[in-house]
Amino acid sequence: MTASGWKLQSVIAGAGILLSSYDMGLMAMALVALKHAWRLTAWELSAVASITSIGMIVGSLAGGVLADRYGRRGVLVWDYVCFLGAALVSAVSPDIWWLLFARLVVGFGVGADFSISFAFLAEVCPVERRGRTMAWVMWLANFGTVVAYGVGSWFLAAGGSNDWRWILATGVVLAIPLIVVRSRVTESPLWQRDHQSLRLRDVVRYFALPNVRGVLGVVQGSYFLYQITDQGLGMFLPLILISVFGTSIGTAAWSSVLVKAVTIPAALCTVWLIDRWGRRPLQIFGFAGRALALLALGLLFILDRQVPIPLVAALMVAAYFFGPAGPDKTIVITPAEQFQTPLRGTGEGLSEMAGRIGGVVGIAGYGVVSALWGTGAGLIFFGGACAMGTLLSLKMRETRPNWAGHETLATSTPQ
Repeated sequence: MTASGWKLQSVIAGAGILLSSYDMGLMAMALVALKHAWRLTAWELSAVASITSIGMIVGSLAGGVLADRYGRRGVLVWDYVCFLGAALVSAVSPDIWWLLFARLVVGFGVGADFSISFAFLAEVCPVERRGRTMAWVMWLANFGTVVAYGVGSWFLAAGGSNDWRWILATGVVLAIPLIVVRSRVTESPLWQRDHQSLRLRDVVRYFALPNVRGVLGVVQGSYFLYQITDQGLGMFLPLILISVFGTSIGTAAWSSVLVKAVTIPAALCTVWLIDRWGRRPLQIFGFAGRALALLALGLLFILDRQVPIPLVAALMVAAYFFGPAGPDKTIVITPAEQFQTPLRGTGEGLSEMAGRIGGVVGIAGYGVVSALWGTGAGLIFFGGACAMGTLLSLKMRETRPNWAGHETLATSTPQ
């Protein structure tokens, strides 16, 4: 594949990750309006916040398995056809039950896209460029959330009763050109060369091999622990700011944009360092930094409610910096690099599935913990997950520099 060819393929695949992140940011903004428009209880709010992640659990594994069996290209197109229809239903939902169903299906499409996009990128990019290319894609994903916060803030400032519908409808508009462009993607040449029609027992046998099982356990565990914090913070950041500072909805929304904007320069650090430091040091660094910031912030709220605003802002910014400066990128990139081509989608899907389970735990867990013991306890819950992620990352296996695209960690290839 020519240089211009793989770069274009990378941009098209990465655009789906950008829109997926945009959608998750939109839902965080829509929740602020929905809470008041539909007078949602704490439990209903948690259900709406977490249902997308539940759909992503199923979609992640299904997308990876289907992509290994039938090819990368088809999944890259049809996951967003699924997203488009469900996003439209979300925006026009007449009640909470329709909204929950639609967001479940949106999550299925988003989960499938995350699991296959990075497997596809790992296969079309040159070996020496794949780490940095995938980091660039994840850097763009930060723009998705920031822009979504900005768009949501603009609608919320208008103060209409249907603000949340217009917020969610913007995702529908953006999905249409993405589907058109993705229909022109060519199939992964590595998948075409190495594809095998494997039976279920062959897949199970491969992932049960001791060295493969060890790698899978670390990447799944890291993904799970990081998404507890990332999905939880991402979904509840505007509500956390309202709780902490007592600000209006509009002020909290714009403050969320400013806090989230720090992820953009943080992610640039990952782009620059991923091939200099390696995946493992970056992941440890990011987990540890976010853990310290969130634990300190949580303790400050528990010990003294009159916490200086500049200190709160500094610690929140630090928490948002350290995630994208490490595990936010490595947990996605590592599984795409460390499983062989015939099962790369499944390996990425299994890792992604664990992460989305973590997202559900994070959203539901924060909702329960903060309702019972306050915002400070909820932040400590997040910080504790990152501390555990730091310890687990010490066992992480670094990607080998001589990876050739179809190299396997196992001593034998499934037949």
